[in-house]
Amino acid sequence: MKQNKLNVNGNDITHYYIGDYWPYYKKRDAFSKQVVDFKSGNYVIIDNFAKLIADSNKAVTFDIIVPIPSSSKGKIGDGSKILTSKLADAFQITNGVEALKRVESVPASHKCTFENRPTEEDHYNTITCNEMVNNKRILLFDDVYTLGRTSSACSRKIFEMGALNIILLTLAITV
Repeated sequence: MKQNKLNVNGNDITHYYIGDYWPYYKKRDAFSKQVVDFKSGNYVIIDNFAKLIADSNKAVTFDIIVPIPSSSKGKIGDGSKILTSKLADAFQITNGVEALKRVESVPASHKCTFENRPTEEDHYNTITCNEMVNNKRILLFDDVYTLGRTSSACSRKIFEMGALNIILLTLAITV
């Protein structure tokens, strides 16, 4: 797994990811196709990613895994729901599928031009976080990290609810 450091409102966050994601309009490599299949709920691909992540993160300690909600109100992607459940079992931690909730839809980023993508504030104002993250070490999961707006907004919400720290885990970074 690769990693980099992020800073969200003065909080340092370690970001782990597996590889680079190439959008369809640039090129499509085998890994990017697997990410697309993950998003579609391909169980074999989800299981392969879950095993890879579980084997790569044995030394990192979390209390709860929290999936980032999709852009649609009340939805979390099928791949994300299944993967977080598998990782919660593998790490013997709480599945925080209910921790973050999108209460109002925002435009899906992949359907927007760069200039029209939702801002961090758009995401922040349309997501709620419950108290299950209070005083916990969070493994925050999203499938693809592009500009970081959604993960930053979610991290802000989680820290505001009293989380101790956050580690961000994504399958890929958009290149």
